[in-house]
Amino acid sequence: MANIQALDPTASPLDYYGWELRRQREAHGLSQGQLGDIIFFSRLVGLVLRSQLPTWFQPYAAMEAKATYISTYQAQLVYGLLQTEEYARAVLSAGQGSKLNEMVAARMERQRILHRENPPALWAVLSEAALLLEIGGHDVMRRQLAHLLGFQDNPWVQVQVLPFSVGQHAGMMGTFTLLRFDDDPDLFYVDGYHQGHMTASPDVIKERSVGYARLQASALSPEDSARLITRVMEERYAAPHSTEEHRVA
Repeated sequence: MANIQALDPTASPLDYYGWELRRQREAHGLSQGQLGDIIFFSRLVGLVLRSQLPTWFQPYAAMEAKATYISTYQAQLVYGLLQTEEYARAVLSAGQGSKLNEMVAARMERQRILHRENPPALWAVLSEAALLLEIGGHDVMRRQLAHLLGFQDNPWVQVQVLPFSVGQHAGMMGTFTLLRFDDDPDLFYVDGYHQGHMTASPDVIKERSVGYARLQASALSPEDSARLITRVMEERYAAPHSTEEHRVA
């Protein structure tokens, strides 16, 4: 007998969507496969998943999905579009409680823009702290760093690491992101505690664009960044058997 999951339509928008979709499918005598052939399921799911994001974050996520160029500086964490699912779950578990699954799914949905036919160009400068701050344990971090290395052959994604040895730098005020568009003004976004701030002020865009260029110039090259990521992955987050072999040797 099939294991049919019970859905509570009052639990969340995602549960309501699943409940209503099942009700309509059964009312019309359709199988799941037949329903998938009729509707553009993935687009509908994407809209529902994005609705799980915090209300204050949804405008940014919508603009991120439209951007043709994304440049971000991350002071502590790997950028959301570059996170593995288990890393994202560990990050979000710090404050999401009962909505954790929905929030993780929404973050993974955001990443779909990197795999579309015409993806945005993404340039991420990560503080060295993002490599060393242990999120989710050794295994999670090792796989997250390996995931970053997997973007080396992606022409639209560049990752640079800003080493501690740089000292003071243009990103000391914290994480920020710049979005550029084909037909809309550039946007500057900065995270806050339970809120975010987004502006198209020309003065802010100019100042932060220059600041970001300085961060890129101060950071390791993408190639040297990959070597540092590899070293941290192998030395700090080595698999248990690798550590034991090293000790025996």
